[in-house]
Amino acid sequence: LKVDADDCPLCESLLVHGGMSHYAVLGVSRDAPKRAIRSAYLRLAKQMHPDVNKTAGAAEQFQAVQKAYNVLSDPDKRKAHDWELGGKSGPAPAGDTEPEEAGDFLQQAWRQYRRQSGQSQDYRSRVEEEHRTQSVRFQQEMFQAAMTRNAVRAFPLMLPLFLIAGGLYWNSASKEPEKSMRFDEKGQAFVLDTYGRWHRFPPADRLDLAR
Repeated sequence: LKVDADDCPLCESLLVHGGMSHYAVLGVSRDAPKRAIRSAYLRLAKQMHPDVNKTAGAAEQFQAVQKAYNVLSDPDKRKAHDWELGGKSGPAPAGDTEPEEAGDFLQQAWRQYRRQSGQSQDYRSRVEEEHRTQSVRFQQEMFQAAMTRNAVRAFPLMLPLFLIAGGLYWNSASKEPEKSMRFDEKGQAFVLDTYGRWHRFPPADRLDLAR
């Protein structure tokens, strides 16, 4: 794509430095409004479209026209391009990265955000699990402490009952238990009921004594 330097004052200086700006590709001035940029793009796109222009290099020129319009039609990209044309003095304006660099930056930022979110979620889960474990342990300790206090408080009240029960058991153990079954001289068995009465119990007769 050839541009006449007389029609574009900016192009003359760019050609001297060995490069062409997107303004030169579209043949517009640096302060051209969006309407002029769009008109120039549509005019050149029709001229350089591969379906219309079969000359050599038409496809490359058409791609250059498309790239120039994509940059100049976007305010942030146009600012970045103007910054480059100005010799890159001072900090670059925000949002001046190329599409590929911007995509990589967004992907890296998204991966970092997901990684940090995952770490935060894992940390939150560990904190909640530790809190539940400590809560259960605290409840168990409180229950054991309460049972110990109740046992200490109830011991003076239960001591007399323990002493009485122990004494009764000692008295009953010291007495010889009364036999609940007896045999007469013939070997006949008698059993004692709960009322102290003796009853005949043939199944337990001792035949050896009867002989």
